[in-house]
Amino acid sequence: MIPKSRAKAVKTEIPFNEGEWVSGWYFRDEDFNPFIIHDTGTGRVTYTAVDPETVCLKVPFINIFTDDIVRAAGYGRGRVKFGAHHLGEAEGLEFNAYGFYVEFKNIDGTVTELAINEHEVKFEVMGNIYDNPKIKLIQTTEDDGGVSQ
Repeated sequence: MIPKSRAKAVKTEIPFNEGEWVSGWYFRDEDFNPFIIHDTGTGRVTYTAVDPETVCLKVPFINIFTDDIVRAAGYGRGRVKFGAHHLGEAEGLEFNAYGFYVEFKNIDGTVTELAINEHEVKFEVMGNIYDNPKIKLIQTTEDDGGVSQ
């Protein structure tokens, strides 16, 4: 089963403990309660209640999710997002797109947005904003690939 999203379980339900990541398909029931439908590993499908604030979408064809913290050579550390983002400007025109991208915060306060799958950039997943909230996302000139510790 290829997971389409992931989120943290809100209570202990076999096979997940509260706070563990659950991967599968996100949905809400008739009362708008959030769940992830997933395979139990035994050929059966079940669902687990999740925290809607932690729902992360999977980037197609690679094992990266929204809200992951990634590192890319020449860019530093950034946060994976989904939505409208700025591609650049040419001859006075602005170019924007909608999809998966990484937001890099530069040391000068500006932001660089890099579309995923558009460039030949390799991303290394370092964690995510929920499990690793202390990872700094500001780009610097330090020796660890242009990122701060």
